[in-house]
Amino acid sequence: MLRALAQRCATQALENGFRQPIAVPIRTYALSSAAARVDSPVVGAANQQSPTAYIQHRGMTINQKLKKKNPLLKPRMRAEDKKQPQYKGVVIKPLIVNPKKPNSGNRKAVRVRLTSINKEAIAYIPGIGHSLQEHQIVLVRHGKVPDCPGIKYICIRGVHDLKHEEKRTK
Repeated sequence: MLRALAQRCATQALENGFRQPIAVPIRTYALSSAAARVDSPVVGAANQQSPTAYIQHRGMTINQKLKKKNPLLKPRMRAEDKKQPQYKGVVIKPLIVNPKKPNSGNRKAVRVRLTSINKEAIAYIPGIGHSLQEHQIVLVRHGKVPDCPGIKYICIRGVHDLKHEEKRTK
């Protein structure tokens, strides 16, 4: 197909006397489903030294499109992009989470509906013991628990309905 296109450009260049650039439309297809089919002009001009025309490709190759993200698609907004240090949330359900392979034990966590961003997340409860139940209010901050996958928030003790950790007696 490209060979036939180059021959057509060369014949047009010979007819025009190598003076005017030749515009040839070529259809290119975007790899993402969000972008529609785009007609991008590929401009070729006859070279003065040789009778064959050359074609300048303005679009990216398939490998370049695979490696590079589409600049037309905007990244989705995440909760971290809003730059809030803490979120207030309502407890939906207390959970017990098992850690990853080398560690053992039960980690206490709660499923929380964050009211300011309308998102549900799992938050870790630090310390020993808690008395959280459904519909109680907690304050959470960003932070991960290294041995529990999927936990991106940590509850702050001593605020709202989550009490301070009780002092340990010997």
